[in-house]
Formats: sequence, C-alpha cells, structure tokens
Amino acid sequence: FIPSRKNAKIRSTLNNRKLSMRLSKPLEASHKWLEHQCESSFYKCGFWIANNRRNTLIFCTVLCLLCCLGFINIKYETDGIDLWVPSDSKGRIDYGKLVDTYGGFDEYAKMFFEAKDNGNIFNVGNMTQIWNIYDGAMALTGDKGQSYSDICVRDADGVCDISGILKFWSNNPEDYLVNTDQDLLVQVRREIYPNGDEVDRNREFGNAKYDEWGYLLEATAVYILLPIEGQASFDSWLDKYLSYMDSAVQNLNGMNAYYFSSDSVDREVSNAAAKEIYLFFLAFIFMLVFTMCTLGELDRVKGRARLAVLTTLWIAFSGVAAYGLCSGFGVPLTALQQVLPFLLIGVGLDDAFIITCAFDDTNPHLSTAERVGSAIGRCGLSVCFTSVINFVIFMVGSVSSLPAIRYFCIYSGMAILMDFFIQVPTFLAVLSYDNDRQNANESDLICLKPLPSSAGANLSDAPTGPQTNNITENKRCEPGESTITGRFFKKQFMPKLLSTNGSIFAIVVSLALFCVSIWGITMVKTGLDSLDLVPNGSYARDYIVATREYDSMNSQDSIPMYIVFDDLNVTDVGIQSDILELQDKIIESEYADGPTESWLTDFLFWATESQDYRLIMDENGFFPRTDLMMGAIAEFLADPYYAKYNVSMVFSGNETLVSSRVSLNHVNASNSAEEEKAMLEVRSIISNSVLGGHAYAFSVFYTATESNMVLFEQVLQNFLLAVIVVFVFSVIVIGHVRYALLVCLLIVVVDVEVMAFLYFWDHRLNTITAVQMIMVAGLITDLIVHIVHYFTATQTDFKKSIKERVLNAASEIGPSVMFAGLTTFLGVLMLAFAKNTIFQTFFSNLFSIIVLGMFAGLVTLPVLLLYMPERSKTVKVQDSLDCLENDGDSRGGNSVQSSIDR
Repeated sequence: FIPSRKNAKIRSTLNNRKLSMRLSKPLEASHKWLEHQCESSFYKCGFWIANNRRNTLIFCTVLCLLCCLGFINIKYETDGIDLWVPSDSKGRIDYGKLVDTYGGFDEYAKMFFEAKDNGNIFNVGNMTQIWNIYDGAMALTGDKGQSYSDICVRDADGVCDISGILKFWSNNPEDYLVNTDQDLLVQVRREIYPNGDEVDRNREFGNAKYDEWGYLLEATAVYILLPIEGQASFDSWLDKYLSYMDSAVQNLNGMNAYYFSSDSVDREVSNAAAKEIYLFFLAFIFMLVFTMCTLGELDRVKGRARLAVLTTLWIAFSGVAAYGLCSGFGVPLTALQQVLPFLLIGVGLDDAFIITCAFDDTNPHLSTAERVGSAIGRCGLSVCFTSVINFVIFMVGSVSSLPAIRYFCIYSGMAILMDFFIQVPTFLAVLSYDNDRQNANESDLICLKPLPSSAGANLSDAPTGPQTNNITENKRCEPGESTITGRFFKKQFMPKLLSTNGSIFAIVVSLALFCVSIWGITMVKTGLDSLDLVPNGSYARDYIVATREYDSMNSQDSIPMYIVFDDLNVTDVGIQSDILELQDKIIESEYADGPTESWLTDFLFWATESQDYRLIMDENGFFPRTDLMMGAIAEFLADPYYAKYNVSMVFSGNETLVSSRVSLNHVNASNSAEEEKAMLEVRSIISNSVLGGHAYAFSVFYTATESNMVLFEQVLQNFLLAVIVVFVFSVIVIGHVRYALLVCLLIVVVDVEVMAFLYFWDHRLNTITAVQMIMVAGLITDLIVHIVHYFTATQTDFKKSIKERVLNAASEIGPSVMFAGLTTFLGVLMLAFAKNTIFQTFFSNLFSIIVLGMFAGLVTLPVLLLYMPERSKTVKVQDSLDCLENDGDSRGGNSVQSSIDR
C-alpha cells in the first residue's frame, strides 16, 4: 500500500521525466536515423573506393587539372584601398569618385638622413653626400624618358615644389655656396626660405638644439620630399628611383640614409611573400618527414611512409585545385591567401590521422574493403561535420564588407571543400593499397601492388553498414588499445586528469586563464599599422622605424582635406553664397583649419580687382552675370598665378562646371579617436547644409578610420554567426542540445582567450588578425567536437559509468585530436622564421588558437563531460512508469521509489 500523498509525489516526478523524455524523443530519433544513414553511406563509399581505388585516383587527378585551368584568369591585388577598406563605406565610395574625377592623389618619394651616433647632421661632408644623392635622383629617367621635372608637383611659380633641407638653396646646387660648417649653420638658421615660405624648424630638423638666444646649434636628422603629380605616368621613374636609392644609401660616411615612396608598403607586401615561397617547401618536407614517422609504426612492413608521401602530395594538389577554382571565378589573390598552404597542409593531415586511427581500431581479419568502409563509417560523420563547419564559417566570413577578409574566406572555404572531396577519397584509395601491401608482408616505399582479385566485388554485394552479426569477425579493438598514444591516454593521462585532484587543477587553470583573458581583451587596440604589413629587413620598414624616433618631424599638425562640389550651377549667386558659407563653417569647426585653397574665393577676389569685371560685381562681392561667368573663369585660370586651380576644376565643354574641389586642412587629429571625431564632424556639417546632396569631404585617413570603425562589429558579427552555425550542426550531428551548447561555450571561451592574446603578442585587432578571429570557431570545433561525438555515441551503454565512457572516448579519439593540433602547428611552424610580418602575425595567433584549443579539447572538455549531469535514462524511466501505472497499488512504496532511483 502506497500513501496517497507519497503516491502523488512519485507520479509527479515520473510525469515530469516522461514529459522530458517525450520532448527529447524526436531529436534523439532524428539523430539516430541521421547517424545510421551517414554511417551506412560512408561505409558504402569507403567500400566502393577501396574496390575502385584506381578509378578514384584518376577521377581526382582529372578534377585537379580542370580546376587548375582557372589560373589563366589569376589576378593579384595589392592596392591597400582595394583590400583594407570596406567596399560599401562612404570613404571608399568618395575615394572612387575623387579618383575618377580628378585622376588620383599626388604621390611622393622621400629621403631621410640621420647622423650616426646622434651626431650633428650639419657638416659639410654630410651635406655633400646629400647633394650627391639628390643630383643622382634628379638625373634618373623612366622608360619613356621622363625625368622628375616632368612628373613633379609645381608651385604657383611653376617650380617643382620640393621641400626639405635643400629648400634653403632653392633645391639648386648652384645656389649652394658653403665652404665651412659655420657657413652651413648660418644659412640653415634663416627663418624664411628664398621663395618667401616660412621655415618650420620642428618639421625640418630632427632633435634640433638651440643656444640660450634661440639660435640653432645642431640637429641629427633632415629630409627631402619629392612630390609627384598624381595624374602623371610615374611608375617607371619610381621603379628607377627605388633601385637607385638602394645602392646610393650604402657605405655613407658619418650618416645613415633611408628612402620611401607613397606606394612602398603595397610594393613590399606584394614582394615579401614571393621572396619566401621556399618556406612552404620547407614546411612541406618537414610535414612529410613527420607524417612518415607517425602515421604508422617505425617498421619495415607496418610503416606507412609511402602512404604519408602520397597523402601529403594530394593535400597540396587539393590546395592548388582550390586556388585555381577561385582564380577562375575572378577572386583576387592577396598576401593573406599565401598563408593558406601552411595551414591547409596541417588541417588536411588532421583527417588522415583520424581516419587512420579508426582504421587501426577495426578487426585486422576483415577484408581491406570492409576495414576501409568500417573506418570511414565510424569517423566519416565527424570528418564531414568539421569540414562542413569550416566551409560554412568561411562562407559566412566571405560576406564581410572588408575585401581582404572576403577574399581570404572564399579561398579558405574552397580549400577546405576541395580537401574533403579530393584528399579524403584519395587517402582511402591509397590506404587500401597500403593495407594490401602490409597483408602481403611487403616492404614499404615500393610500387603499388596489383589489386587482389577478391577486391573487385560488385558494390551491390557490399553490406549496407558495418556488420555486427559475427562478433568474432567484426569485433573492434578496445578503445585506445591499438596505438602507443592511445594506451598512454587511457592508462596514464586521462585517469590522472579525471581524478579529483586532476579535475580541480584543470578547472582552476581554465578559470584563471579565462579571467586573465577578460582583462587582456580590454587592453586590445584596433588599427592597421604600416609595420603590420612591411617585412623585416625591408627598406620601407627601416625608414618607418627610423623616422618614428622623430615625433616633431612626423607630427601631422595639419592633414590635407578636400571638399568636393558636384553638379552645382556656380553661376547662381545663391550657390556661390552657399559654397562660401559651407567653407567657413568647416574652417570654424574644431578639427579643420586653413590655409584654404578655394578657387571660388580667389576667383571672386580676382574679379573684384579686374578692370573688366569689378563693375558688375554685386554689393556682397558675388558674380551675378550668368552669361559672363564661364568666360571670366576661363580668363581667371589663364592667369599664371591662378593656373594651379586647373587641376581642381572639371568642365563639360566650355560652358558647364561639372565638379570642383576646395583644399583645406584637418587639425588636432593626432590619434585614431581624434581622426574619427574629425571625419564625423566634417561630414555632419556637410550633410546638414543645403549643399549636402552635392558635396562631400575626403582626407587620406578617412578610409582607414572607417575600417577601424566597422572592424570590431564585423568580427563580432561573423563570430556570432559562426557559433550559431556550430550549434545547429552540432545538434544535428551530436543529437543533444546540452552537448551542442557545451561545444559552443568552449568555442566562446577560447575565442575570448585568443583575442586577449593579441595584447600579449603586442598585436592589434585589424584586418589581418580579424581573419584569424573568424578561423577560431572552425579550428576549435575540429579539436573539440570529435571527443563529444564519440562520447555521445556510447551514451546508451548503461553498463559503463560516465567516467568510463569519458575515458574510452578520450582514449580512442584523443590521440587523433592531439595529432591534429600537432600537425596544424607543425604546418604553420615555418611561418615563425619568415621576415614577412603578415606571416609572423599568423603564426603567433595560430599558435594561440592551437594551444588553447588543445587545452580546451583534451583537458577542460573531459572534466566538464565527467561532471556534467546527464538526462534521465529513457529506458529506466519508462520501466518505472509502467510499474507504477500497472500495479502501483499492489507494490510497496520502497519498491516503486527504488525503481525511480534506478
């Protein structure tokens, strides 16, 4: 007899569990059906490939060759604007309009001279060397015979507007009349240049020292700036200049010389990766040797050296095929994509180690086709799952507005896809050959032996899945017992980790690492620095490092800015007034100032002073005669003093002014935060004016500022979408929402840790590191999901405790996960020895991803699985319900409660 109150409590408990069981049944049923279908399908594929291995290899070879045809359309992109700036940003759009209308911005070449040992640059010997280098540059001619004087930017007097130390002598050697150091010092003490410009000593001289009366005594550095007309054909002259300077700066006495050009960063980025292509071949050989030693035993027969060689080659072929396919569809190749081969060879070998581990766990008495089918049937879903996850994550990243990230993600996604569809089938085919060789007791590294006659069985005769009727023939090895690393995991590492002390240690270390990372992530800065792009040892890097020691010479107290007016009827007095009013509002703002070069301001002044037009000017100083204004503008531009405005005005015929621009300066924008405020303030003034639809502002820092503004948002958006993708696929493949959430939780934790390590590596969050943040979810999934999948596959084995199932899962697949992380690390190891800064950045961040991911997958995850409460066992709950509903009144309360407890 059961008391009614206790009976009601028991029924409530059982009904709650029954409801949970009913809710979980559709998901579990779908998962079991999917897992069975996938295992059966992968078994059939493996069985077919093993019996048709030669056809598989021929098909994959033809597929690779067809994809390689895409290299006919290959395009290499190096332009920073086209790579690092959001394609849909206002700055990028305005830059495009400005270039299309006015033909681009002025370029420049620069020389920087620094006295050795912080000495005085002002001595006759140093100046003689400076003049010699300058004269040599002026004598250079491009492929079309153009000299610097043909492409230079000229001032109002029509003279090349060269600035720097030689301006004290009008950049003319004949005016340099200096015999002694004292003569030199007297001449550089002048406050006005010969052309009347004022000398800015802080900008002209580095580390200048003065006496008590303010007279210049010495300085350690000076410069020469050669501006180049943006519309000129200057590429060939600039090539000659850089080549000349490379030899001219060598073996100088008493000083060091550095050189730079406006496109030096783009040049060095494009050249750096090509110079270090040998690193990929070293990585390939290194990975080849490693795989030959670890894929099989170090034995004459049981070794797998030949299998390792062919596997590594096919990984390289699949990468080439992916590159060719992307090139064929017109996706540009950039410096970032050149990192992919190092990563791909490591990721590709991950799958090889996982399949090999599953193959070794099969019954060696089965036929080759059955063993291959059973192996891929066992691990195929996990391998496919991680490949699909990585592909989808990269495709999500490919919608980024930042072109460099978009191009990288497209190439990466296709590389992952081609690796799965080319490398995995060819590996199974070559594995079949290798197993037949071992069965024949033949030595490794010999020619492929003929296919056994029994291997040509028809696929229709193949089993639909791994056979379990004959226990003796199909019994697999005990988990973790087939390899040395597996036995180490099962008997040494995992028992200690899953002990009470080991678990406490793992949790404490994990929490401490996460807390430190929370602090570190607040210290990470954003922005793409020039030093993040140029390689070590390059002339561009030497120049940047040397000049940054002189803050006053590099300080941009004023940054040029354009205000562009399109499609305005300037003959209308109202429009003239609106243009001048907008100019004044911008100049009065906090972040803008003169001097202003406004064609309209100078034109109205010229007309007021002109004998032909001053009488028709209105009382406010505007030009009211619409019929005469275009002719007056033509006369204005013909004046030599105002001819400089010809490059700032675009006409359609002789009657319509299509576009014009005003030049002024940004001020007080000394860092990225101030630059953002300056840009937003000017844009706000323009948008709120009556000319808002016909005017826009642009400065050189706008594009970089907009990149920094959207970068964190882009990274966060891509990461959240990646986590959602991982969760959805994990629910489908693992079949349990709680374990899918666990996978996502670990991915979020590792991503926080990796981003915090940007600070510890002294990196910034920029386009280069953002790519690696996108990669985190996919790479970490590889290192986590396999163990969870193997663990949940044994969840219905109620004869074993949770600890035993965690131990078996980690021992069976843990070694493969460890080798997966190790091969990825070894694949990118050669990047650490590169001079290319992009390569070095990738290595340091990938190192963080691999180490933190392996710690999460092999240490934190097993402990969490051990202590994570499981859902009620369905069979036992149903038994208890049946007992209570059928004969509950005739059983004792202790019996029913015992059933519930069970």
